[in-house]
Amino acid sequence: MITATTSNTKLQQHDDSANIRLKTTCPTFYDKLNPLSPHFDFTFPKLINFGASVTGFIEAEIENWLALRIAVRRNACSTEGGL
Repeated sequence: MITATTSNTKLQQHDDSANIRLKTTCPTFYDKLNPLSPHFDFTFPKLINFGASVTGFIEAEIENWLALRIAVRRNACSTEGGL
């Protein structure tokens, strides 16, 4: 795994650590990033290139996306009388 910090921005290589953090697989990442996929999510963090064949995410963008998903779920539960 490549982890780098540049001007207070932490970058993580797109590998098993990202899969574990988001509890998903590589094909799911690409589905969420592909506008032609039925699973496309325009809010999902965009990949960045570390090199010719290495991609990754900005860690803060992943954290923000997760926080957004949690807020949406909690809002849906509270408005529907759920948990």
